[in-house]
Order: sequence, then structure tokens, then C-alpha cells
Amino acid sequence: MTKKSSSRKRRHSKPNVPVYPTPTTPSETREAIQPRTESMARTSQPAVGEATVDWQGEYGYVLSDLRNMLIVAAAMVVLLLALNFIIA
Repeated sequence: MTKKSSSRKRRHSKPNVPVYPTPTTPSETREAIQPRTESMARTSQPAVGEATVDWQGEYGYVLSDLRNMLIVAAAMVVLLLALNFIIA
């Protein structure tokens, strides 16, 4: 049996070490964090300039796709039951 030296070389040629970004000092992160003010607090109404999302218009196709998948699944169950009676 021959030695598998080439596979050992390949394994050790590139170390599997992830590359991390340079660490930041705590003083840099403190400067980036701003204190929360009353104007930044969340409100129940959208801020000026933000548009409300029409969920029915945006995701209406999801319900139709789910309905179609339900119909296909039901047809497959009926087909399996019919085949069960025919084959058995």
C-alpha cells in the first residue's frame, strides 16, 4: 500500500483560520454609540417621510401559492389512496 503523503501536504498547506477584522478599542465604540433621545423613541405611527406598507398588495401572491400547494397536496393524497386500493 502506498503512502498518502500528498493529502497530508494539502491539509497542512493552508491553515483553516478565519480572518477577523482588526479589533476596536472601547473608546472608539463609545464614541459611535449615541444616547437615546425622546425623538428617537419608537411611536405607534410612522415618522414623516416613511410610507406604510400594503401587506395585502406586497404578499398577496403568498396566499395564492399556499392555496395551490394545498390543492396539489390533497390531490396527491387522493392519488395515493386510490393506488393503495388498486395495488392491494
